[in-house]
Amino acid sequence: MNYLVSGEVPQRRGNGGYGGVPSQAFRCSDGKVFVTAGNNKQFAALCRALGCPGLSEDPRFDKTAQRVINRDLLLPLLDEAFAALSVAECLQRLDAADVPAGPVNELPGVFANPQVRHRGMLVETDHPLAGTIQLLRSPLRLSETPVTDYAAPPLLGQHTREVLAERLGLNSERLDALAAAHVI
Repeated sequence: MNYLVSGEVPQRRGNGGYGGVPSQAFRCSDGKVFVTAGNNKQFAALCRALGCPGLSEDPRFDKTAQRVINRDLLLPLLDEAFAALSVAECLQRLDAADVPAGPVNELPGVFANPQVRHRGMLVETDHPLAGTIQLLRSPLRLSETPVTDYAAPPLLGQHTREVLAERLGLNSERLDALAAAHVI
């Protein structure tokens, strides 16, 4: 099966997409933002917001196809512009310029978010080895059938016998023999 249109194996790009450029995370002075400027209007607005309007007029970058072709030249220039700004300043500028962007939150930032806290997205449960642990609550709020059971992650092999009995129809004697042979 020929899955390569170009005949070349695609290279890894981290979180950068294969479509429009830029569409990825950029490091600011105090964190990261994810930005998508998928058309010429957005790219020009991005460049103005970053204080480098000449980039959108550069023939290597002035069209979507050119930005894709010249990705390796463009991204370091954008990296430099983003690095000079804080996340807050960057998001303020990009919001004012109508460029799609958002913060890249690490887990502590995610769970400190006022909306996440308001929705009670963390629940606690007991784990047999770790004690009380926090789990992500279901974002679905169903009045007729609310999710109320948040079991701790199972221990290694905790359900092996049940799964083998249910899926393979193994009886207790067979399971005991597999355990005695250190198969399970």
